[in-house]
Amino acid sequence: MQPNVARVSESIEIEKPAQVIYDDLIQFPNWENWSVWDQMDPNMVNEYFETMGEIGSYNSWVSEDPMVGAGRQELVELREGEYLKLKMDFEAWPGTKYAAFTLDENNGITTVTWTYEGSKTPFFLNFMNSSIETMLSKSYKDGLSNMKAYIEAMETSVPNPYNLIITEVKPRNIISIKDSCSPAEVSSKLGELYGELSVFMTMNEELSGAGMPIALYHFYSEEKGVLEATLPVNGTVKPEGRINMTATPSGKVLKGIHLGSYESSESMHMGIEEYMKASNLDYAGPCWEVYANDPTTVEESEIETHIFYPIK
Repeated sequence: MQPNVARVSESIEIEKPAQVIYDDLIQFPNWENWSVWDQMDPNMVNEYFETMGEIGSYNSWVSEDPMVGAGRQELVELREGEYLKLKMDFEAWPGTKYAAFTLDENNGITTVTWTYEGSKTPFFLNFMNSSIETMLSKSYKDGLSNMKAYIEAMETSVPNPYNLIITEVKPRNIISIKDSCSPAEVSSKLGELYGELSVFMTMNEELSGAGMPIALYHFYSEEKGVLEATLPVNGTVKPEGRINMTATPSGKVLKGIHLGSYESSESMHMGIEEYMKASNLDYAGPCWEVYANDPTTVEESEIETHIFYPIK
Protein backbone atom coordinates (compact mmCIF):
# COMPACT_ATOMS: atom_id res chain seq x y z
CA MET A 1 0.00 0.00 0.00
CA GLN A 2 2.99 2.32 0.46
CA PRO A 3 4.96 3.97 -2.42
CA ASN A 4 8.05 2.02 -3.47
CA VAL A 5 9.91 5.23 -4.42
CA ALA A 6 10.25 8.39 -2.32
CA ARG A 7 9.54 11.58 -4.25
CA VAL A 8 9.81 15.21 -3.12
CA SER A 9 9.18 18.49 -4.94
CA GLU A 10 9.50 21.93 -3.33
CA SER A 11 9.59 25.39 -4.92
CA ILE A 12 10.43 28.97 -4.03
CA GLU A 13 10.56 32.32 -5.84
CA ILE A 14 13.92 34.11 -5.91
CA GLU A 15 14.22 37.70 -7.09
CA LYS A 16 17.19 37.11 -9.37
CA PRO A 17 17.51 36.09 -13.04
CA ALA A 18 17.62 32.35 -13.70
CA GLN A 19 21.12 32.56 -15.18
CA VAL A 20 22.51 34.01 -11.94
CA ILE A 21 21.02 31.14 -9.92
CA TYR A 22 22.13 28.52 -12.45
CA ASP A 23 25.70 29.83 -12.51
CA ASP A 24 25.85 29.55 -8.71
CA LEU A 25 24.22 26.11 -8.48
CA ILE A 26 26.70 24.44 -10.84
CA GLN A 27 29.52 25.52 -8.51
CA PHE A 28 29.23 22.83 -5.81
CA PRO A 29 31.55 24.63 -3.33
CA ASN A 30 28.95 27.43 -3.20
CA TRP A 31 26.36 25.05 -1.73
CA GLU A 32 28.01 25.54 1.64
CA ASN A 33 26.31 28.96 1.69
CA TRP A 34 22.80 27.48 1.92
CA SER A 35 22.83 23.67 2.30
CA VAL A 36 21.13 22.45 5.49
CA TRP A 37 23.50 19.49 5.60
CA ASP A 38 26.56 21.74 5.66
CA GLN A 39 24.90 23.60 8.53
CA MET A 40 24.34 20.33 10.39
CA ASP A 41 28.05 19.56 10.29
CA PRO A 42 30.40 22.52 9.67
CA ASN A 43 33.30 20.04 9.94
CA MET A 44 32.09 17.93 7.02
CA VAL A 45 34.94 17.15 4.60
CA ASN A 46 34.16 17.85 0.93
CA GLU A 47 36.09 16.83 -2.15
CA TYR A 48 35.39 18.52 -5.49
CA PHE A 49 36.06 17.63 -9.11
CA GLU A 50 38.70 19.94 -10.58
CA THR A 51 36.23 21.45 -13.07
CA MET A 52 32.75 22.57 -12.10
CA GLY A 53 29.68 23.14 -14.28
CA GLU A 54 29.99 20.30 -16.79
CA ILE A 55 28.57 16.80 -17.16
CA GLY A 56 30.56 14.55 -14.85
CA SER A 57 31.45 17.26 -12.33
CA TYR A 58 31.01 15.91 -8.81
CA ASN A 59 31.57 16.40 -5.15
CA SER A 60 31.85 13.80 -2.41
CA TRP A 61 31.58 14.29 1.32
CA VAL A 62 32.28 12.54 4.62
CA SER A 63 30.68 13.47 7.93
CA GLU A 64 30.58 11.92 11.38
CA ASP A 65 27.04 13.21 11.81
CA PRO A 66 24.68 10.26 11.00
CA MET A 67 22.15 12.70 9.49
CA VAL A 68 24.76 13.71 6.90
CA GLY A 69 26.90 10.60 6.49
CA ALA A 70 29.04 10.05 3.41
CA GLY A 71 28.11 10.23 -0.24
CA ARG A 72 28.67 11.58 -3.73
CA GLN A 73 26.68 13.65 -6.23
CA GLU A 74 27.42 14.07 -9.92
CA LEU A 75 26.00 16.29 -12.67
CA VAL A 76 24.37 14.09 -15.30
CA GLU A 77 22.20 16.57 -17.25
CA LEU A 78 22.36 20.32 -17.90
CA ARG A 79 20.31 22.88 -19.81
CA GLU A 80 22.03 26.27 -19.69
CA GLY A 81 20.21 28.66 -17.38
CA GLU A 82 17.22 26.31 -16.96
CA TYR A 83 17.91 22.90 -15.49
CA LEU A 84 20.43 20.61 -13.79
CA LYS A 85 20.09 16.98 -12.75
CA LEU A 86 22.24 15.16 -10.20
CA LYS A 87 22.91 11.47 -9.60
CA MET A 88 23.42 10.79 -5.90
CA ASP A 89 24.83 7.82 -4.02
CA PHE A 90 24.89 7.52 -0.22
CA GLU A 91 27.24 5.15 1.58
CA ALA A 92 24.65 4.01 4.13
CA TRP A 93 21.66 4.11 1.75
CA PRO A 94 21.89 1.63 -1.15
CA GLY A 95 20.69 2.50 -4.63
CA THR A 96 21.10 5.52 -6.92
CA LYS A 97 18.94 8.56 -6.29
CA TYR A 98 18.35 11.66 -8.42
CA ALA A 99 17.78 15.31 -7.62
CA ALA A 100 17.07 18.14 -10.04
CA PHE A 101 16.70 21.92 -10.09
CA THR A 102 14.34 23.55 -12.59
CA LEU A 103 14.54 27.34 -13.07
CA ASP A 104 11.57 29.22 -14.53
CA GLU A 105 12.12 32.96 -14.89
CA ASN A 106 9.40 35.60 -15.32
CA ASN A 107 10.25 39.33 -15.31
CA GLY A 108 13.46 38.82 -13.37
CA ILE A 109 11.87 36.59 -10.71
CA THR A 110 12.79 32.90 -10.90
CA THR A 111 10.80 29.99 -9.54
CA VAL A 112 13.28 27.36 -8.37
CA THR A 113 11.85 23.85 -8.11
CA TRP A 114 13.98 21.24 -6.34
CA THR A 115 12.93 17.61 -6.85
CA TYR A 116 14.08 14.28 -5.50
CA GLU A 117 13.46 10.74 -6.72
CA GLY A 118 14.73 7.86 -4.62
CA SER A 119 15.67 4.34 -5.63
CA LYS A 120 13.10 1.57 -5.61
CA THR A 121 12.72 -0.14 -2.23
CA PRO A 122 11.73 -3.76 -1.51
CA PHE A 123 8.01 -3.98 -0.69
CA PHE A 124 8.68 -4.72 2.99
CA LEU A 125 10.60 -1.39 3.27
CA ASN A 126 8.07 0.72 1.39
CA PHE A 127 6.74 2.08 4.68
CA MET A 128 10.01 4.03 5.05
CA ASN A 129 9.38 6.16 1.96
CA SER A 130 6.65 8.24 3.58
CA SER A 131 8.98 9.12 6.45
CA ILE A 132 11.78 9.92 4.02
CA GLU A 133 9.49 12.22 2.04
CA THR A 134 8.44 14.10 5.18
CA MET A 135 12.03 14.52 6.36
CA LEU A 136 13.40 15.55 2.95
CA SER A 137 10.50 17.91 2.29
CA LYS A 138 11.41 19.93 5.39
CA SER A 139 15.11 19.91 4.48
CA TYR A 140 14.32 21.01 0.91
CA LYS A 141 12.09 23.84 2.14
CA ASP A 142 14.76 25.01 4.60
CA GLY A 143 17.46 24.71 1.95
CA LEU A 144 15.47 26.72 -0.59
CA SER A 145 14.75 29.38 2.00
CA ASN A 146 18.48 29.62 2.75
CA MET A 147 19.24 29.73 -0.97
CA LYS A 148 16.77 32.58 -1.50
CA ALA A 149 18.38 34.68 1.25
CA TYR A 150 21.88 33.93 -0.04
CA ILE A 151 21.18 34.51 -3.75
CA GLU A 152 19.13 37.68 -3.24
CA ALA A 153 21.91 39.16 -1.09
CA MET A 154 24.47 38.59 -3.84
CA GLU A 155 25.73 41.60 -5.73
CA THR A 156 25.43 40.62 -9.38
CA SER A 157 27.39 42.63 -11.89
CA VAL A 158 27.09 42.48 -15.66
CA PRO A 159 30.19 43.13 -17.80
CA ASN A 160 29.92 46.55 -19.44
CA PRO A 161 32.90 46.93 -21.80
CA TYR A 162 31.10 49.59 -23.89
CA ASN A 163 30.42 51.87 -20.89
CA LEU A 164 26.67 51.81 -21.53
CA ILE A 165 24.41 53.95 -19.36
CA ILE A 166 20.69 53.92 -18.58
CA THR A 167 19.18 57.38 -18.91
CA GLU A 168 15.97 59.24 -19.74
CA VAL A 169 15.39 61.14 -23.00
CA LYS A 170 12.75 63.70 -23.89
CA PRO A 171 10.85 63.87 -27.21
CA ARG A 172 12.19 66.15 -29.93
CA ASN A 173 10.28 67.56 -32.89
CA ILE A 174 11.45 66.00 -36.14
CA ILE A 175 10.63 65.78 -39.80
CA SER A 176 11.11 62.26 -41.10
CA ILE A 177 10.82 59.81 -43.99
CA LYS A 178 10.41 56.07 -43.49
CA ASP A 179 11.81 53.77 -46.18
CA SER A 180 13.45 50.37 -46.64
CA CYS A 181 16.54 48.96 -48.32
CA SER A 182 19.10 46.19 -48.08
CA PRO A 183 21.74 46.47 -45.32
CA ALA A 184 24.39 47.28 -47.93
CA GLU A 185 22.35 50.27 -49.10
CA VAL A 186 21.73 51.89 -45.70
CA SER A 187 24.34 54.64 -46.01
CA SER A 188 23.30 55.68 -49.51
CA LYS A 189 19.61 55.46 -48.63
CA LEU A 190 20.06 57.70 -45.58
CA GLY A 191 22.03 60.19 -47.66
CA GLU A 192 19.18 60.30 -50.18
CA LEU A 193 16.54 60.79 -47.49
CA TYR A 194 18.48 63.46 -45.59
CA GLY A 195 18.86 65.37 -48.84
CA GLU A 196 15.10 65.27 -49.38
CA LEU A 197 14.45 66.39 -45.80
CA SER A 198 16.94 69.27 -46.10
CA VAL A 199 15.20 70.54 -49.23
CA PHE A 200 11.83 70.35 -47.45
CA MET A 201 13.17 72.29 -44.46
CA THR A 202 14.68 74.97 -46.74
CA MET A 203 11.33 75.41 -48.50
CA ASN A 204 9.46 75.91 -45.21
CA GLU A 205 10.46 79.10 -43.41
CA GLU A 206 8.60 77.96 -40.28
CA LEU A 207 11.28 75.32 -39.75
CA SER A 208 14.88 75.59 -38.61
CA GLY A 209 17.42 72.94 -37.74
CA ALA A 210 17.65 71.89 -34.09
CA GLY A 211 20.35 69.23 -34.01
CA MET A 212 22.29 66.52 -35.82
CA PRO A 213 20.61 63.89 -38.04
CA ILE A 214 18.93 60.88 -36.46
CA ALA A 215 18.08 57.46 -37.93
CA LEU A 216 15.49 55.17 -36.36
CA TYR A 217 15.69 51.46 -37.14
CA HIS A 218 12.26 49.80 -37.07
CA PHE A 219 13.41 46.46 -38.48
CA TYR A 220 16.74 45.00 -39.45
CA SER A 221 17.76 41.62 -40.90
CA GLU A 222 20.35 40.23 -43.27
CA GLU A 223 17.99 40.88 -46.18
CA LYS A 224 16.18 44.11 -45.36
CA GLY A 225 16.16 47.15 -43.13
CA VAL A 226 13.23 49.43 -42.39
CA LEU A 227 14.60 52.79 -41.33
CA GLU A 228 13.41 56.33 -40.72
CA ALA A 229 15.69 59.27 -41.53
CA THR A 230 14.90 62.28 -39.34
CA LEU A 231 16.06 65.84 -38.78
CA PRO A 232 15.35 67.62 -35.46
CA VAL A 233 13.62 70.95 -36.08
CA ASN A 234 12.24 74.01 -34.40
CA GLY A 235 8.71 74.87 -35.50
CA THR A 236 5.93 72.78 -36.99
CA VAL A 237 4.35 72.33 -40.42
CA LYS A 238 1.76 70.03 -41.96
CA PRO A 239 3.08 66.69 -43.29
CA GLU A 240 3.56 66.66 -47.04
CA GLY A 241 3.86 63.60 -49.28
CA ARG A 242 6.00 61.02 -47.55
CA ILE A 243 7.50 63.56 -45.16
CA ASN A 244 6.09 63.29 -41.65
CA MET A 245 6.07 65.82 -38.82
CA THR A 246 6.43 63.86 -35.59
CA ALA A 247 8.65 63.43 -32.49
CA THR A 248 11.44 61.12 -31.41
CA PRO A 249 10.73 58.38 -28.85
CA SER A 250 11.06 59.35 -25.20
CA GLY A 251 11.52 57.63 -21.85
CA LYS A 252 14.11 55.24 -20.47
CA VAL A 253 16.92 54.15 -22.79
CA LEU A 254 20.18 52.26 -22.79
CA LYS A 255 22.77 54.51 -24.44
CA GLY A 256 26.20 53.85 -25.93
CA ILE A 257 28.66 56.07 -27.78
CA HIS A 258 30.54 54.59 -30.73
CA LEU A 259 33.74 56.15 -32.12
CA GLY A 260 34.74 55.11 -35.62
CA SER A 261 33.19 54.55 -39.01
CA TYR A 262 29.45 54.10 -39.29
CA GLU A 263 30.01 50.63 -40.76
CA SER A 264 31.86 49.51 -37.61
CA SER A 265 29.03 50.50 -35.25
CA GLU A 266 27.52 47.00 -35.51
CA SER A 267 29.78 45.87 -32.67
CA MET A 268 28.17 48.47 -30.39
CA HIS A 269 24.67 47.27 -31.32
CA MET A 270 25.66 43.68 -30.56
CA GLY A 271 27.23 44.76 -27.27
CA ILE A 272 24.04 46.60 -26.27
CA GLU A 273 21.89 43.57 -27.08
CA GLU A 274 24.17 41.27 -25.06
CA TYR A 275 24.12 43.67 -22.11
CA MET A 276 20.32 43.92 -22.22
CA LYS A 277 19.98 40.14 -22.19
CA ALA A 278 22.44 39.72 -19.31
CA SER A 279 20.75 42.54 -17.36
CA ASN A 280 17.24 41.23 -18.03
CA LEU A 281 16.21 44.49 -19.74
CA ASP A 282 13.23 44.39 -22.10
CA TYR A 283 13.57 46.10 -25.47
CA ALA A 284 10.86 48.68 -26.23
CA GLY A 285 12.11 49.70 -29.77
CA PRO A 286 12.74 51.13 -32.21
CA CYS A 287 16.40 51.86 -31.57
CA TRP A 288 18.02 54.92 -33.12
CA GLU A 289 21.35 56.54 -33.90
CA VAL A 290 22.31 60.19 -33.57
CA TYR A 291 25.16 61.23 -35.85
CA ALA A 292 26.79 63.62 -33.41
CA ASN A 293 29.42 65.20 -35.68
CA ASP A 294 30.18 65.78 -39.33
CA PRO A 295 32.25 62.85 -40.70
CA THR A 296 33.79 65.12 -43.34
CA THR A 297 35.43 67.36 -40.72
CA VAL A 298 37.04 64.75 -38.41
CA GLU A 299 39.28 61.70 -38.65
CA GLU A 300 37.47 58.38 -39.11
CA SER A 301 38.41 57.31 -35.58
CA GLU A 302 36.66 60.45 -34.23
CA ILE A 303 33.32 59.96 -35.99
CA GLU A 304 30.82 59.91 -33.13
CA THR A 305 27.54 57.96 -33.15
CA HIS A 306 25.20 57.96 -30.15
CA ILE A 307 23.12 54.77 -30.07
CA PHE A 308 19.87 54.51 -28.08
CA TYR A 309 17.84 51.40 -27.23
CA PRO A 310 14.49 52.10 -25.52
CA ILE A 311 13.84 49.81 -22.55
CA LYS A 312 10.76 49.06 -20.49
